Amino acid sequence: MAKRPNLTTEHSGQDASQLSKLFKSRAEKSLAESIELLSARGLYARALSKIEQGQDISDELPELKTISTANAIRIIKNLIADADEQVESAWALDTRYADLFKTSFRMKQPPGELFPVFDVEYTATTIDGDVVISAVSNRRMVTVTVTGSDAAVQSLAKRLVIAGLR
Repeated sequence: MAKRPNLTTEHSGQDASQLSKLFKSRAEKSLAESIELLSARGLYARALSKIEQGQDISDELPELKTISTANAIRIIKNLIADADEQVESAWALDTRYADLFKTSFRMKQPPGELFPVFDVEYTATTIDGDVVISAVSNRRMVTVTVTGSDAAVQSLAKRLVIAGLR
């Protein structure tokens, strides 16, 4: 059975620093992509609201002239659902590395805030214990922490290098 990470472990090693930089870079890209997707979702939601209220928005969306209102509502609801799915998948890891981690994704909208808070944990189990890499957004800033024993972090770093060679 794998050892649980020591949550108070501080890492001074190069492996933890490199993991932190790698995941911070990835998290910043994921955050930018998520914000873009949420913006598109907002546009779809506003269009849906106007259509459901009976407003004619065919001047804004000329495509609506060729389809029924029921089909337009169905299509826009599908676009909203797709945007929601894509927000979570924006935080997914490259397929070369995804098998090494169990990913936990949470998104919440604090009252009065423009941007949601994303809280994503990537947990890898190694022979030396678990390593938890946590990425948390605060507005447009991302904080990444690496938690686990030095041996587990080093083992994970080696596994990532090998996975990247595939």
